[in-house]
Amino acid sequence: MYATVAGIVIDVTTEKNIETLHRIAMLLGQRAVRIGLVSVTAALLLASCSASKVDRGQQLFTGCQKLNLEATRETGSFVCKGDKLIAAALFDGNGRTCGTCHRPGDNFGLGIRTVKKLPPHDPLFVNVPGLEDSRRLRSDALIHVKTAGIDEFRTTPKLIHLQRQCDEEGRCDALGQLGDRVTDLCAFAMEAIGNHLTKSVKRRQGADFRLPTEEECDQLIAYMLSDRVAKGTR
Repeated sequence: MYATVAGIVIDVTTEKNIETLHRIAMLLGQRAVRIGLVSVTAALLLASCSASKVDRGQQLFTGCQKLNLEATRETGSFVCKGDKLIAAALFDGNGRTCGTCHRPGDNFGLGIRTVKKLPPHDPLFVNVPGLEDSRRLRSDALIHVKTAGIDEFRTTPKLIHLQRQCDEEGRCDALGQLGDRVTDLCAFAMEAIGNHLTKSVKRRQGADFRLPTEEECDQLIAYMLSDRVAKGTR
């Protein structure tokens, strides 16, 4: 059995995912209504981890490889783990990562100058029928956004403003272009993965991509709210 949520088709029968549902419901609470989710439990089923590789041209934060990964969030471990997810995690999708569109050298966004410098084999140009408009992507750096009530082409938002917009748990007053009605960074990451990393426009969770686990969500939030991202780079 599948449920369509925010444009993503999600398997709601996988038994191993049931144990995570209560935590996810608490994470979003009433925000789920504003996001447009028809069912919190159907929307946010989690899957197991997978192997990954780093996109060409993506660089991890200096010093991350030297950190003790058993350290706490305060020592930077979560930020570094999130950094590696952004740069390397494929989420069982089409070959893109979060860092494919949110590039450290472009203030964690994707400008037209960056796009024009990319080689033809870059994961940004992955061949998934109906996912992107190749002309708009290559000439104007416009990405296709398709989710609940939205079907349009946009520039990639930069992540450098999130630290000012969101609290330390990833709850945000308003993300504007970053997910529109989404007011939680974990939900934002999930929608982005289902939108842009999918293997097909059917967007079937478990078949076309996987969602981040609870721990991965925490790591992604720590990364997006870090001082390193807030300072930006060009």
